[in-house]
Amino acid sequence: METIEASSFLQNLHPLLKGVQRILSKQVDYISLLASDSHGLNYSVDNQSATISESPWVDRGVVCRIQHEGSIWEYSFNLYPKEANELAQQIMDIWQRRPSEGSRVYGSLEDKPCNDSWFSQVEQNPLKEDSAVVMKELQRLKEEALKTLPHAVVVQLRYQAVEVQKIFISNNRDLAQGYLWSEGYIIPQFRRGEQTRQLLKSFSGLCGSELLTQFPGALEKMAKLAEPLLDAGTIKPGEYEVLLSPSVAGILAHEAFGHGVESDTVMKGRALAGDYLDKSVASSKVEMHDGAKGQYHMSSYSFDDEGNIGGDLTIIKEGILKGYMGDELSLKALGFNATGNGRRESYKRKAYGRMTNTWFAPGEDSFDEMLKSIKEGYLIDSYFSGMEDPKNWGIQIAALYAHEIKDGALTGRLVAPVMMTGFLPRVLNSISMVSKDLKLEGSGACGKGYKEYVKVSSGGPYLKCKMRLG
Repeated sequence: METIEASSFLQNLHPLLKGVQRILSKQVDYISLLASDSHGLNYSVDNQSATISESPWVDRGVVCRIQHEGSIWEYSFNLYPKEANELAQQIMDIWQRRPSEGSRVYGSLEDKPCNDSWFSQVEQNPLKEDSAVVMKELQRLKEEALKTLPHAVVVQLRYQAVEVQKIFISNNRDLAQGYLWSEGYIIPQFRRGEQTRQLLKSFSGLCGSELLTQFPGALEKMAKLAEPLLDAGTIKPGEYEVLLSPSVAGILAHEAFGHGVESDTVMKGRALAGDYLDKSVASSKVEMHDGAKGQYHMSSYSFDDEGNIGGDLTIIKEGILKGYMGDELSLKALGFNATGNGRRESYKRKAYGRMTNTWFAPGEDSFDEMLKSIKEGYLIDSYFSGMEDPKNWGIQIAALYAHEIKDGALTGRLVAPVMMTGFLPRVLNSISMVSKDLKLEGSGACGKGYKEYVKVSSGGPYLKCKMRLG
């Protein structure tokens, strides 16, 4: 295993920022500086092309946050004079020209003493290798896919690796972290006569290019799905008992009480969850968590973008809504302490209350028991999108296909595609069985509406519930 090395850029920048913090702490009530240095590469191959490009998650800059007499002000920059006095004066000149009217007043920001550093480990760091090595392996896997997958006319493989490095400095905190995440995709298109279908399999984790070793096993499973998928019929609309795989259970958690309990959404009155704290919202079998340190996956980190240590927040316990996740400012406005969920898309953007790793806790049932309990329904183990309405508790999840279940057994028949909808409390209250399994996934990105993207992961065990399918 190889430990991610601390960013030399941030190490060289640290004395300058520490000097600025010392100078400005004498003039304002609170000052913090968050510096980022992230870089990565995207690889993509298909039947006709092969490309390597810079990752869109590249980020290098600093955010300065000042609190004085209760009001908060932030300034981001990526140009640095050599002397701390000069940078401190530059920041103060801009701060003193800030508009003061209409500023919200907050209680003092949390700044308990903490000096910590955390750097993840990987087996193979692709950002330190010749990029041709990764590309050669993707090309090999593409050729294997074309040979393995019947009726595949186009196969696209993608791989992305990003190294994230951050430091945070305040009056009482001096924090550093560095980690590398990887994600990959296999996207084949099948054609037989006039029928065309597509599959998608994703891979992700806090790891390096060893992620690619998971691709061959997925190709074998995809090969078994090709013929049934091309034969798939359409589903008769209606409410059914369903088994949700860990990945689909994760998207339910993410869309259900992920966005719906982000504190800035609650604070603005845009989520019904604001009226249900300590009230029943789900079956007593339901327990749901979010936290950077509750699981080790794509959104695991030591501290968030406000310098607060990541945690493991219980959102639902025995069906009761227990708490909100969020950025420190909106949580303070609601009367809560920071949860370590204040996250920025980049140093140029505001911190919002965002999910990290979100998951349903495992239960006591087995998959076989759950399958046998269904007279007529579907196993859904592949999704490609989800949407939610926190204000009215509507939810919608789109799946590529679903496996038919009759008399407690899989029939081998698929229906495709499948839309899952429902009123959130009704869906969560219908959860009657929860398996012992627990698995998280974290490809793609989560936006705040249509912007403010961050990496997240979600998952859970198998869930048995009722949803409307169409």
